[in-house]
Amino acid sequence: MASLSKCSACSKPMGSRAIKCPNCGEPRWKPAKVVNEHFSKKDVFLIGFVVFGIGFYLFAEMWSDAYLWLGFFMTLLGPIIILYSFLLDE
Repeated sequence: MASLSKCSACSKPMGSRAIKCPNCGEPRWKPAKVVNEHFSKKDVFLIGFVVFGIGFYLFAEMWSDAYLWLGFFMTLLGPIIILYSFLLDE
């Protein structure tokens, strides 16, 4: 059986399993504050630039098969990330 506790806002009794107070709606636990859950426009642009630069280096300088294909795909992916950075709202 659930025990009763008091609401911190209205001091009315509420069940220990209650998510919020049935009287005033005050939540039992405060949600964690999210500071920043997305990258900024500048960060995404720089990531794209770095991916392109590393990919271009691998594609131009490393002629073994694994690095050649990795460089090729990174060289293609870098500009896509850069273009995506212009679509972000800030």
